[in-house]
Amino acid sequence: SQLERELISERVKNGLKNVKAKGVQLGRSKTRNSELILELHSKGRSESSKDSITAKNHEGRN
Repeated sequence: SQLERELISERVKNGLKNVKAKGVQLGRSKTRNSELILELHSKGRSESSKDSITAKNHEGRN
């Protein structure tokens, strides 16, 4: 079972290395875009509108 854990660990590390080489951002998504939030508030929209816009455009959560 130790050998299996080592093999899994090695595959995961290699996979992460490949993803990083492709330039994909890993980890927690960036903080909210203050400028976009202010723009939405000035147009009378809420931050939940920002979340729906972000989801539609696939920004920030890749």
